[in-house]
Amino acid sequence: MRKALAGSLVGLLLSLSALAPARDAGGQLSFHDQVSTWMARGYELLERGDYLPAGQIDHELAAAAAQPGAAAEIQAQAVHFHGLLKFYTGDYAESLTALERYKELNKGNLPEEFLPFLDQVRFLADLWKDKIEVESDHFLIRVKPGKDQILVEPSLAALEKAYPIFTKELKVTPPGRILMEVYPDFAAFSKASGLSEKDVKTSGTVAVCKYQRFMVTSPRALFQGYDWLNSICHEFVHYLVYQRNAKSCPIWLHEGLAKYYEPIWRGDPAGALLPTARSLLATALRTDQLISFERMHPTFAKLDSPQQGMLAFAEVTTTVAYLIHAYGQDSLFRVLDELKQGADYRDAIFRVTGRAFPEFYAGWKEFARAQHYQEISGLEVVELDIKSDRQVSSEQPEEDSVSEADLKENEAWKYVRLGDLLRNRGRFGPAVVEYEKARPVLSLNPRYLNKLALTYLLARQWDQALSPLEQARSYYPYLATTYVNLGRAYAGKGDLPRAVQNFEFSLNINPFDFNVYENLLDLYQATHQAEMVAKTRKRLAMIEPKAQPGNQANQSREERKP
Repeated sequence: MRKALAGSLVGLLLSLSALAPARDAGGQLSFHDQVSTWMARGYELLERGDYLPAGQIDHELAAAAAQPGAAAEIQAQAVHFHGLLKFYTGDYAESLTALERYKELNKGNLPEEFLPFLDQVRFLADLWKDKIEVESDHFLIRVKPGKDQILVEPSLAALEKAYPIFTKELKVTPPGRILMEVYPDFAAFSKASGLSEKDVKTSGTVAVCKYQRFMVTSPRALFQGYDWLNSICHEFVHYLVYQRNAKSCPIWLHEGLAKYYEPIWRGDPAGALLPTARSLLATALRTDQLISFERMHPTFAKLDSPQQGMLAFAEVTTTVAYLIHAYGQDSLFRVLDELKQGADYRDAIFRVTGRAFPEFYAGWKEFARAQHYQEISGLEVVELDIKSDRQVSSEQPEEDSVSEADLKENEAWKYVRLGDLLRNRGRFGPAVVEYEKARPVLSLNPRYLNKLALTYLLARQWDQALSPLEQARSYYPYLATTYVNLGRAYAGKGDLPRAVQNFEFSLNINPFDFNVYENLLDLYQATHQAEMVAKTRKRLAMIEPKAQPGNQANQSREERKP
């Protein structure tokens, strides 16, 4: 998700770039004023994200500071600029060294925003002091040593697959390798991105494109994982829009473009919406409870709930679809060009479409209604199931128990709680009876559907398990537990290829589930796939070096008895 530069850093840049170089009587800049000109230009380039020419200015400033008799002010400015440049380009250790030097040289005259920024840089330098970096043709991925290394190979494969597709669609060629940082937990992600932990949890933000790189939360930080491959490709679209338009693209269009193009790297149609998003949009159109584009500014992460976030994405995705459908593919780039020239988005749309924005907006609503999205009562917006810091570090799975909050929200969960107790005692028939009592209210709840299916799985009633699982998959296509249970159901039926397919897909959401690798090893061995056996053992060793087949200490949350 696109996030504007942290206010403190913007303030820091502005306060240090307000330099007005004077000229002598002959119109020539003095040495001091030439440095001031470089500084002003350099800060402007940093703010725009033009790091290559900013690097050239960094060299000029370093040379100026090294001149015999260079004023202390010039030395301080040069080292400060170097520290900022290194921060923007991801070299936090070098940035910290330079900024600490600037602090020494500029005692008593530090901008108000400097010390909080220095704390952020210090945190990142410490976090990444033992980093591991792996590169491909167009990307560089940075992870902490350990289990998150399992993300590197599939991430690079997805991004390289997306690269020719997205660059062709958006007509942008990146200037060099793009950095992606994987943060081990939400606390680190929050500190690095500038988003508060409340913003992250409320909005469901797991990744941002910021400072010309992707900042991504490890799926290990969530019990269910998340669709991280799609998320990093979403951020790649943001990166390309930044490259094309710098900061001239408003947030609603930025997110609309990213969400519209996001699915195509997998071969899915552009602009495809999940069932829950379609239902939310249909309801909002009927009740006139849409979220205005102004409300989406400055970031979707500031919306009040995951429901609002999903609705906002549905709105802006279909707005991009409408623009392309009604006015042609070229209209999108013409709007972007108008924005780049400084036009307000309302003026840009008028100049390209010939319709004032209220007319365009009304046309979009007609277009969205014409998609005949269905309102489906009972669909859930799946919220992030975030681990605490202790849970991330311990990697101990937990039972997905019915909570007091569940019971407070809906009394039907009392039947589910009783069903869980009976299931865990091996009384599968009575457990199903209790689950069925909750069906009228919870029939489309993904947790309920998987609990019911798990009971059938444990009773070895494979066909009965498939019905709720296929329903869960159709409405919530990115829940790892559903695919794990589907894999078990198909394996039980003897349909090994479909079992493998579902287990493998679950790893695209949660690649840290020990049990999935064990199941895949059994299936690959049964189907004589020696190469896949070796590959799976290698991946398993990355998340559990001491793992041995048959170790039940790593059972998934739903399988583990309380």
